Amino acid sequence: MKHELEHFYVEDSYGGNQDWFRSFMMRIGGCAAETACDSSLYFAIHKGVKKMYPFFDLETITRESYVGFAHLMEPYLKPRISGINSLEIYIKGYSAYLDHRGFTGLEMYGLSGEEPYDEAETAVREQIDAGYPIPTLILNHRNKALSDYVRHWFLINGYDDSDGKFLVKAVTYGGWRWLELRELWDTGYSRKGGFVIYELIEERAEEAPARISELVNRNGYACKLNTIHDVMEITGVSLAEAKDMVDAYYENEIDYELHNDLKKNR
Repeated sequence: MKHELEHFYVEDSYGGNQDWFRSFMMRIGGCAAETACDSSLYFAIHKGVKKMYPFFDLETITRESYVGFAHLMEPYLKPRISGINSLEIYIKGYSAYLDHRGFTGLEMYGLSGEEPYDEAETAVREQIDAGYPIPTLILNHRNKALSDYVRHWFLINGYDDSDGKFLVKAVTYGGWRWLELRELWDTGYSRKGGFVIYELIEERAEEAPARISELVNRNGYACKLNTIHDVMEITGVSLAEAKDMVDAYYENEIDYELHNDLKKNR
C-alpha cells in the first residue's frame, strides 16, 4: 500500500528549496527553516489553517514569496555553528513563530532516533494516515549513499509498504526520494535525531482577533503589512479597503471591529 500526502508547488519546485535563500548561512543551514515553512504551507493549503502562513495569496506560491517567508522564519530557526541539532530546538523555534502568528492549535513532541525501529515505522504510518507530514532530523549516518541527509532537516510525506520493504518519501531541496526507513533510522551513531510529531488541536486554536488594535499588538506595531493581510483574511475586504482601515487606526486610532461579514456592511 502506498500513501502519499498532497504537497504544494513553488512554481515548478516540489515545495521549497534552501538553495534559493538570500544569505550564505541560510543556504547552508536553513533546512530547519525550510522544513517549518513547508509545514506551514501544507497546513495552510491542505488543512485550512491560514494563520500559519503570513501572506494572503495561497493560490500561487512564487519563489519570491517563499524566500520572503523563509527569512521571516529565520529568527526562530536561525542557522548556527552547531546547527539545529535537536528536536527540542526545532519545536521551541517553530512554536515561537506560531505564537507570534497567534496560533496555539498545533502540538509537537519529539520521537527520538534512539527509539526502536518498530516505533518509528508505527509513527510514520499513524502520522501519514492522519494527514500529517513528519519533520525529520538526521545527524550522522554510516551509509555514504545518504550523505545528502546528514546534519539535515527534511519532511517525510508518504510511505510505501507494497514490496515487502517500508519506504518513506523524503522531501527536500524542491524534490523527493523514496528511502528505506529501516536503513534511514539505523544511522550507526550513538547520537541521533528523530521525528517531530504534529497534532492539530482544533479546540485550542484561538479565535481571530476582534479588533485592529489586537492585530497590531499581536503582529507588532512595525509589521503593518501583516496586519493589512490579516484584516483581508478575516473580513474579506479588498487590499485597498484593508489598508484604509489599518491606516485609520495608525493615524486616528479608529479601531474597527472585525468580522467576516464586514465587507457587505461597508
